[in-house]
Amino acid sequence: MTEELEVQENPAEEAEPKASFALLIELEHVVANTRTMTFDVLTSILKDKKINISPVDFMRYSHIARPEYYLEDLLTSLGAKKLSATKLADDIESGVKMGLTSAGLKVNPGLSTLVELVKSKKMVLGAVTALSPELSAPLLKQIGLEEGEIELFSHQDVERNFPRADIWLKVAKKLEIPTRNCTAIATSAASCKAALTAGMRCIALPDTFTAYQDFGGAYTVIDSLEDVNADDAFSMID
Repeated sequence: MTEELEVQENPAEEAEPKASFALLIELEHVVANTRTMTFDVLTSILKDKKINISPVDFMRYSHIARPEYYLEDLLTSLGAKKLSATKLADDIESGVKMGLTSAGLKVNPGLSTLVELVKSKKMVLGAVTALSPELSAPLLKQIGLEEGEIELFSHQDVERNFPRADIWLKVAKKLEIPTRNCTAIATSAASCKAALTAGMRCIALPDTFTAYQDFGGAYTVIDSLEDVNADDAFSMID
């Protein structure tokens, strides 16, 4: 009787386990503070037309995703209805594009520390953006993030408020991470509320133009990314 030999196949290598938690940011506002950039560009354009705009004037509209959604109202409030809002929006877009692709772009100084913190926690780092790939890709390159170090979710067809709750939800679904295990760093009250509505936790990072807003419900409110403390802000996900 011939004895049959049992052939053992080499066990397949175990796949790298998926991350259980995610930290999500608003790319353009957290990395490069495009609200301030937009205000500076707008101020320069209007100054050439002998029209003054104050930070308070801009605060009323700066939470809105793109200038084309608020310029008509802003120009009306400034008594400058004769100006073309469409032309002004194009000029602002060109100015911001120039700023984002400039070699002298100043990015958030606490970003590198945050990236290392995310790595140490074995979390996914994700970013939502209303920027085109033409602008978001060079921006990521400038801040030194290699491919695979951040998951980018670009939404160019945005409405007035961005990101909305459904956007945060889509990101979590794409990452296959429960929303309760996602923490969003939001720079406006609208974005913070949207993340909370989606079931995420939120760290509020107001800028000059959103500091007055109500970030009720946020886990914490910080002045800069350098204020993010691993033993505090991320203890909720350990």
